[in-house]
Amino acid sequence: MIAIGCLAPLILAVAGIIGGHLVAGSDGALWGGGIGVVAGGVILGAFGWLAGRLKE
Repeated sequence: MIAIGCLAPLILAVAGIIGGHLVAGSDGALWGGGIGVVAGGVILGAFGWLAGRLKE
């Protein structure tokens, strides 16, 4: 389950780059990519925490 969550930062970064570029051009692509990586890390952390809680 964690292996699927490891792809979240990558997928959200790419989606953020594309979405940011569509909305605000080059600067938006940088911000969107950064926000996507951070959001993916939060999701990965949540998956890890939940997996640990379910294992107990």
